Amino acid sequence: MIHAISQRSTRSVRTEATEFPDSRRIHDEVGEAAKRYDESRAKLLRLMASLKKQHHLMVKTSEKRLETAKQFENFLADTPLSKMVSEVGSAEAKTKVFARSQPEKPKTREKEEVEPVLSPPLETIESGDTGSRNSGSAEAQKEEELLVSRSSSSVTSEETGEREDNIAGGEAVLARAKEDYSIDGNMTEEGILITGDEAAGEEIKEELDGKPEAKPAESDEEIARRLAKQWEEEAEEWKGSPVDAADDAIIQACGTDVTESIVSHDSSVPELAADNKPRTPPASKGKKNEKEKIPHQQAFPPLVVDGSDFDKVDHSYGAVHEAANKLTDLYADQYSSNIIKYVEEWDKASYTRIQGRLLEFERMKSNLEHYVQKVDGLRSGIKKREGSNRKISPKASQRFDRNELKLGGAREAYDSYGESLLLLLEEVTDRAWRDCFPLLMRAMQFDVNFSSDQAKVFSALNETVERLEKLGVGREVDPDGRIRSLKESKPEEIYTGGKNVVPPVHSTRDVYEV
Repeated sequence: MIHAISQRSTRSVRTEATEFPDSRRIHDEVGEAAKRYDESRAKLLRLMASLKKQHHLMVKTSEKRLETAKQFENFLADTPLSKMVSEVGSAEAKTKVFARSQPEKPKTREKEEVEPVLSPPLETIESGDTGSRNSGSAEAQKEEELLVSRSSSSVTSEETGEREDNIAGGEAVLARAKEDYSIDGNMTEEGILITGDEAAGEEIKEELDGKPEAKPAESDEEIARRLAKQWEEEAEEWKGSPVDAADDAIIQACGTDVTESIVSHDSSVPELAADNKPRTPPASKGKKNEKEKIPHQQAFPPLVVDGSDFDKVDHSYGAVHEAANKLTDLYADQYSSNIIKYVEEWDKASYTRIQGRLLEFERMKSNLEHYVQKVDGLRSGIKKREGSNRKISPKASQRFDRNELKLGGAREAYDSYGESLLLLLEEVTDRAWRDCFPLLMRAMQFDVNFSSDQAKVFSALNETVERLEKLGVGREVDPDGRIRSLKESKPEEIYTGGKNVVPPVHSTRDVYEV
């Protein structure tokens, strides 16, 4: 327990001749703040003890679970279940079970999405083969790729972009085919169409003939006009609010001419209309300033990730508990260095500083009381001499003045030091939550990541459980056990050593009868 004021100096800093109300107030407030700190530190020490106990139990529990798995392994050695409880003989079961990445979906070829499907080139069609509209064979796909590749040399960049935009409808592929077949001048548009489907061909032909031409790319001025028009439409909604940062970025990227164009189309923005200069984009909403950003460090990063030691593990009961115990040891080390060490350093830093300052404050109080008593004694002596009409010596007068100056200095030092100590006590007591914030954050990160990683480790037992169930069905094992049978049934009925076992003919009673 820290005592701000010693037992021998509980009286206030006050005498008959000298009174310091500020010093007395500081003295009382420091004493109350010191008591509150003692209560707060007692709670912190209980929290520290609980954290250390959790760390100890976490390691012990993991070790006990591993010991249980080892006992299972020992009990079931050389049995049909041995491979499911130990790593022996189950190396082939090792597989990637943690941080499973989703299997990549096979990329769908764009040509498969095109509908309708073109028939093979006419020069490759054998006699009597009219092609197939819905052909999905490898030869048809190969011929189709050949068809597109032959026409790719004449495709410009604009046409290539158009083909990508309209690939879902199959228009571009048909257009390329039409261009390819019209090179020799012997084929008509009807020849390009899919053989055997006149109606569909006519529809595609009309689609090709009526297809609108590709729009040319917008110039900078057109982009500016379009943005300005959009700006005017949204002006009523914005009601003079700052332009969105994204729009400002687009305007600045387009150049000064574009900005002037926007100014000419929008007179509702006085900043732009005044100087024809792009405004500085406002700070994005929801983002803090650089000074307000709080650096955050991940104290407990997940350990069960791709490429880690836990990336592959045996599916047996013992191997999974080995991995879980190793994982717990790693987390326990991080728990000790990031949580327990932090709370110990927190308590040490605040306690040692406050303890030292309280001792210094007590020393300064004793010094102040010393000069108070000394000045009061000198003043009393001077008053007595004055009352008896005796002359006061210059030496006594100088001594009084000197000690009075020392008293003033001691009082100022005491008050200043007491105010500073009071601020420190209030900060570490009333706003201790700021110091607890990193501790709570780390504790939550530990709970989330440790539980998640443990779940990933033990999820490897899902496959073992499935194998165990299949083995039980194959061996006709009762999942509820056979304790009742062991109590009541005859040995011949519960015996599972072999199907051709012949029950004994003679009992003990028969032997005696013989």
